Amino acid sequence: AMGGAYAGVSAATEQIRGKDDYLNDVAGGCAAGLIAGLRKRSIPVALGSCAFFAASMGTYEYSGGLQGKMHGMSREERDEYRASFFASENDFREEK
Repeated sequence: AMGGAYAGVSAATEQIRGKDDYLNDVAGGCAAGLIAGLRKRSIPVALGSCAFFAASMGTYEYSGGLQGKMHGMSREERDEYRASFFASENDFREEK
């Protein structure tokens, strides 16, 4: 039931929004969490599970899943992407 709720809500959200991004998985994760909580017959558990699964699935999809964000990038693109995270030597030099 949880898998069906996740897949159904993710697909429906994608169709409604017209975008394929991590927010679809957030909505699907929340639906799966609600199902888990309702099986325990507890609203607090349902809301907590919704938040947990939404955050987990959203983070997983946002980070690129199993392949990562650099999947399909050329060597030069990967190097440029990695370099964007670090300061260069020019950032520390004083301007005269």
